[in-house]
Amino acid sequence: MTAVEFADALGEYTDADGLVSPYRMQVGQRNGSGNGLLYTSLAYLLLAVRARQYGVQFAEMVRKCYLLPGLLRRGPAHPDHEGPDDYLAVGAAAGVLRLGAFGGACKQVAGEILRYGRAHWWMMNNVDPGRWRWSSWFGRFPALIAHLEWAAWEPPPLWRRLAWAGALWLASRAEARQQDSWVQSWMMVLTVEALDVESLTPTLRWWEYRAMDNWRHRARGVFPGGLRQCLGEYFGNGEHPLVRYAPENWEGLL
Repeated sequence: MTAVEFADALGEYTDADGLVSPYRMQVGQRNGSGNGLLYTSLAYLLLAVRARQYGVQFAEMVRKCYLLPGLLRRGPAHPDHEGPDDYLAVGAAAGVLRLGAFGGACKQVAGEILRYGRAHWWMMNNVDPGRWRWSSWFGRFPALIAHLEWAAWEPPPLWRRLAWAGALWLASRAEARQQDSWVQSWMMVLTVEALDVESLTPTLRWWEYRAMDNWRHRARGVFPGGLRQCLGEYFGNGEHPLVRYAPENWEGLL
């Protein structure tokens, strides 16, 4: 399946807000999934693996989901509580797509998320912005913040890099039934891998390489059919375009 065929096939699974759904959508149907922003970011990330010219479209899609610049809703028609997985997915796609010729818009998106988070001490409350709520405080997730810093091409401080490596090691212990953990940790690896391949990061420490190598080894053992097998089991639908376009391995993605 080519990138153009993939984009065309996604049309049947895209709701009226431009977000990808696990199911086929009817014309005009909104709010196809609470995870629409994650699935759409995954689609753009898969496109970025082979063709990086979709940066402008991705940035436009993300900004439609802003409540405030850098503060995400789960979708234009889905204004409920924030999802850390949405930020992880958006950061990964923005970090890889900005490598392309049209990556400037993605650079801005990654920067907007960082600026909002830092300005509000990582209180990402999208129901009542600025108000303290424990479940909205992303300071609990130093590995996620490190991932967002990598996505914006800003090296995290050492202690957050350690947290990132530890989170990746823990993710590599996930079972096969925990496909969402494998998909999200793949996004973490791909983000740093892309920057490292392009020599845009400072020298990675040996324990960061070790964490990624360990993760790949475990991923190959749990899902020998690669990301395609993982997503096929996650969606329970081998015909979904995200499954059909996903690579059948965990290596050589960039």
